[in-house]
Amino acid sequence: MIKKGQRVAIIVLNWNDYEDTAECLKSLERLNYPNFHVYLVDNHSSDHSYEKLREDHRRHKLTYDISFLQTESNLGFAGGNNLAIKKAYEAGYDYFWLVNNDAVVTPDALTELVKTIKSDQKIGIVGSKMYYYNSNKIWFAGGRVSSWTGQTHHIGYGEEDHGQYDQQRPVEFITGCSLLFRRALIDRIGLMREFYFLYYEETEWNIRARQAGFKVVYQPKSRIYHKVSTATGGEQNPDPYVAYYDLRNEYWMIKHTQNLFRTLVAYFYRLYKAFLKTKIIFQGHQDRKLERIKYILKAVTTF
Repeated sequence: MIKKGQRVAIIVLNWNDYEDTAECLKSLERLNYPNFHVYLVDNHSSDHSYEKLREDHRRHKLTYDISFLQTESNLGFAGGNNLAIKKAYEAGYDYFWLVNNDAVVTPDALTELVKTIKSDQKIGIVGSKMYYYNSNKIWFAGGRVSSWTGQTHHIGYGEEDHGQYDQQRPVEFITGCSLLFRRALIDRIGLMREFYFLYYEETEWNIRARQAGFKVVYQPKSRIYHKVSTATGGEQNPDPYVAYYDLRNEYWMIKHTQNLFRTLVAYFYRLYKAFLKTKIIFQGHQDRKLERIKYILKAVTTF
């Protein structure tokens, strides 16, 4: 059993992505925070990436301790992360850091997050400034979310960084790409809800955290470089199933956190967004048109 407040559990989720996960794990080696343990969860990969990562550790390519966990089926983002969170919670950790496997962390990233969350017991979640991989272009500098439609917005998205978002401040959500939270959050609101499977699960978790009285904070001194959606085809060419989870879960997030009137507004917004997605399929010359339309229809008929 660890001593309270001394160590951080870092949780990385792998799914069929050896190269990105290996680079992420290697970047953790350069952290200047002295006391952490990594939980690597493999979400039922079929490409032997899990075995390769274990072999890397056995051959001492990584110099820190790792607990390897493997699921019996693909549990999605929440399910895979929750598996490790439960293990770390049982081991007595007070702080937990979710890091996307397609992210590369900077040496100060964890130190700055821990400093921030320790500075105020009301802070439940704190997150990093995130850049597109190998660039000075911002991907995330804190998040906003509409409690009427579920629509999310990354502050600073696509902007070159000139220090315009260098102030720590409260935000409405932190993305799961780099999200540090305290043990008390689990005690108060529980884990991420696994029925989302993919997308919005951590955004809904942020909403519930704020509703329970916790602060959600953006810390720009913690910096991350993100390859962005490599597991789902990237931003420009997402896999067809992405539209299903996007449309369904955006609506479900409002349904499970807001009142009936806002839920009705979110439902009609979902229909409007489905129309826009269908329009893009044809105007944007996307492939697999029929498959994409089927996923959109499935999403708008799922309640």
